[in-house]
Amino acid sequence: MSFSGKKFRRIGCENIETLLRQTNVSSRTAYILNAPAPVFSFTKIGEDKFLFKMVVDSTRTISHTFKLGEEFELERLDGTKAKVVYTLERDNVLNQVVRLPEGKTGYFRREFGENEAIMILRMDGAEVEGKIYYEVVE
Repeated sequence: MSFSGKKFRRIGCENIETLLRQTNVSSRTAYILNAPAPVFSFTKIGEDKFLFKMVVDSTRTISHTFKLGEEFELERLDGTKAKVVYTLERDNVLNQVVRLPEGKTGYFRREFGENEAIMILRMDGAEVEGKIYYEVVE
C-alpha cells in the first residue's frame, strides 16, 4: 500500500460545482469539497484497518477508523448519519461507498500514484462525475 501514511493536498478539480448543484448536498459537505486546500491521509493501522484523517482548515479536522469491507455508521458534519464501506480494489485504488439517509448514494474512487492521487466522485441523481486532483505534501 504505497499510499499509507502519505499526506495529499488538493491542487485542482473538475465538475465539482456542477455535481454539487445536481445532488443538493448539504452546505457543510459542499464546504469540505470546496475547501481551499484540505489535506488527507489514509494510514494502515492493522491487518485490514485504516485511519482516515482530513485537515479541512485551521479549525476543523475530520478522522475515523475503518476496516476494509465492513460497513459502519459515520456521523456527518451536519449531524446526520451515513452508512460507509471502503474496499481496496488494487494496492493503489481505494473505493468508498456512502449511503446517505435521504436515500442517495455517493461513490468515491481514489487512485493513488507515487506523488499524486485523483478522486473520482459519482452521486445518485447526477449526470456528471467530479474529479479532484491531489499532490503528496509529506
